[in-house]
Amino acid sequence: MNLNYLLALFSAIVAILLLIYRKYYKKKMPNWLFVGTFMFIVAILGTNLLIIWQEGEMEKYSRHSGEISGTKDIVYPSIKLGTAELVWKGPAGEPMIVIGNDSIKVWIEDGELKISTVIRDEDGKIIAKLEANEWQVNPNLIFDRNFDTKAVEVINQKGEVVLQAEFDGESVLFAGVFYREDGWRVALGYNIIEMRPPGEPLQMSFPPMFKYPSENHPGERR
Repeated sequence: MNLNYLLALFSAIVAILLLIYRKYYKKKMPNWLFVGTFMFIVAILGTNLLIIWQEGEMEKYSRHSGEISGTKDIVYPSIKLGTAELVWKGPAGEPMIVIGNDSIKVWIEDGELKISTVIRDEDGKIIAKLEANEWQVNPNLIFDRNFDTKAVEVINQKGEVVLQAEFDGESVLFAGVFYREDGWRVALGYNIIEMRPPGEPLQMSFPPMFKYPSENHPGERR
C-alpha cells in the first residue's frame, strides 16, 4: 500500500473519530474549530483520493500492451475498409489479406471475432502488433496510442495514423499502413488501397478516432 492510500485511510479514520468526538463532547470543541478541522481533513482525504485515481489512469495509459474485445455470435468474420466489406469464408486462421511478409487475419474463436496483423516502419521494425485481439506497440517507434475496450489506434512519430482496429457488430473496422520487404508501401482503409514505390510518400491519410495526447484524453473519442 503506497503513501497516498495510507494518507487517505488515515484521513478517513480521523474524520470519523472527529465526528464521534463532536457528538459526545460537543461542549468541549468550539464550532469554528470543529468546522475548520473537519474541512481540512476532508480536503486531505479528497486530494489523496484524486491522486490515487489519477495514478490508476496514468498506469493504465502508460501501458503499451492490452486487449480489445471482439463481439460474440458471429457467423462469418469480416473486415470493413470504410464502407467496403470483405467477408471471410475460408478456413479459420488463414490470412484474408497478405502484404509482403505480413498478413491480416480474421477468424472466429469460441464464438468471438479475432484479428491479427503486424504494422512495420520502412526499416522493417515492428511498430504495432495485433495477435488474436491482444495488441502491443513499440514505444520507441510511436508518437502516441489510444484505446478503449473496443478499439485501438496507433500514431507514428509524425503524428500519422498507422493502425486502427475497432470491433463494430460483426466486423472489424480496419485501416493500416504496411511496408513490404521490397520498399513498397501500402495504405489500406476508408475504401482506398494505395500503393507507392520506395521513396515516394503515401498521399492517403486516416482521420484519428481518438483525441490526443492520450494522457490528457484517455479513451476519449473524437
